[in-house]
Amino acid sequence: MTRYTNTGRKRTYLEAGFEEKHASESPEPEAPKVEEPQTKRKQGDKKVKRVKDDLARKQSSEIRRLRRIDERHKDTICFACREKGHAAKECPKANLDEAEGDALPVKKDLVGTCYRCGSKKHSLSRCRKPENPKNPLPYASCFVCKQKGHLASTCPQNAGRGIYPNGGCCKMCGQTDHLAKNCSLRKPEVAKETVYFGGEHMGGADEDDFHTLRRRNADVDKDERTEQYLARTAKREAKAAPTPSLVNGVAIKKSTVKAKVVAF
Repeated sequence: MTRYTNTGRKRTYLEAGFEEKHASESPEPEAPKVEEPQTKRKQGDKKVKRVKDDLARKQSSEIRRLRRIDERHKDTICFACREKGHAAKECPKANLDEAEGDALPVKKDLVGTCYRCGSKKHSLSRCRKPENPKNPLPYASCFVCKQKGHLASTCPQNAGRGIYPNGGCCKMCGQTDHLAKNCSLRKPEVAKETVYFGGEHMGGADEDDFHTLRRRNADVDKDERTEQYLARTAKREAKAAPTPSLVNGVAIKKSTVKAKVVAF
């Protein structure tokens, strides 16, 4: 009988004997875990992070403020040349040669002058001088016909648009020579005596047409409050940041170089 001593794999010491049993390996002792001491967070890190957050918040606010200013300038309509992007006092066509005939009034005469008395200390709305019925606005300059004595709203060459350069009319009466907030129908004594008629496609008194005038008056009041709020916001922003720290989103670094003093 032949005894095989090599079966193709190497047996261990215990498997080589006649009494072959499964070897049981004892688990290795685990090393005790050493807890690392927790590092204390420094209070200075919180302060630095807070300062960075405040700086980022201020920069974002400044960028939004400049963006709002740009949007207001883009929507501004010049009453001198009827173009968008600038006001009448900044009109580039105001310095044209008057001999050409297409020149506009000088910048000093465009804005900042009372049209009734010619004073530069107040506007027309605050003038206390009584109005002359024959010549109500002697110092006014018309941007349409380039003449003095009337505004563009009452100019015969601008009868179609009036004071609305982009078209439109008064919400109350439909005329183009005044704004809705200055309409005579907003006065209580005039509104009581005024009879309102609906259009040909509108219902009669059964559809409560007599409430339409009051609803339009409420809409005009709401628009006027919105304009006043925007004006107050712009004035507050101008006072808060008279010298902007950002220009088109780029921070302006203040020069730390001391001025050179020359002694004689």
